[in-house]
Amino acid sequence: MNALTFKRVGFAAVVLLLSVTNDAWSQIQYTVTDLGTLGGTSSSANDINNNGQVVGWAYTSSNNQHAFLYSNGTMTDLNSLIDPNADWTLTAANAINDNGWIVGYGTNPVGQTDAFLLAPTPEPSTLVLLVAGGLCLVGYAWRRWKQESDSRPLPAIPLSLVMANVP
Repeated sequence: MNALTFKRVGFAAVVLLLSVTNDAWSQIQYTVTDLGTLGGTSSSANDINNNGQVVGWAYTSSNNQHAFLYSNGTMTDLNSLIDPNADWTLTAANAINDNGWIVGYGTNPVGQTDAFLLAPTPEPSTLVLLVAGGLCLVGYAWRRWKQESDSRPLPAIPLSLVMANVP
């Protein structure tokens, strides 16, 4: 008797859940985007972050599987973003966070499958601009301080105080 009651309650909960879920899904609109390939026959997306960046794997024109990053409408082979002297082949990207850090797997320099973590680094030109901008701000602040200190009158010191300290 208890088993039968449990089945009925469970069935009612599933129907209610499906009913609510079906109504919620009817409110959501999706857009399908063809990400393309890296010149090969197929690709697969594994993760997307809140910035709309997608990672996964795709076949190249030479039928090799490579990890990719899809961002701003462009698919980029992650192997093109690392030092070619590293002797890694990035095969698949599994996840990306909102800061652009990517994890996946590939073939390491000794030919074994291994995990990788890619962390974005600013371009050298970006660092140069940041340093130059910082120096400009420091120079501007120093100049304003210098102008203000040059335009202030010296405090008046009563002559009697100066003479009182003379032996």
